Amino acid sequence: MIVNVELQESVKDPNRFWAVLRHDRNELRATDLPATVQGPVVNSAFGEVAAVLLSVRATAHSPAELRSVIDRIEDAIRTLPDVSRINRLSEE
Repeated sequence: MIVNVELQESVKDPNRFWAVLRHDRNELRATDLPATVQGPVVNSAFGEVAAVLLSVRATAHSPAELRSVIDRIEDAIRTLPDVSRINRLSEE
């Protein structure tokens, strides 16, 4: 599954935001995700574009279980005030 996160234009330091997101992702991975889930992977290498792609993969879980994991990740990201939009791009 891929989730696209876009920041509000008012964000002055996107690099700091992505660093905080990566830290929070590591914390989530260590405390809340099943051990067999691979990811989330944060890819913010878009130059100055304020967006990121997260990728999560799990071979030992059903699609419904993986959607539940993605729901929890999205819920955590929504709590960040600088996030303007979250789009789930694919569920393969």
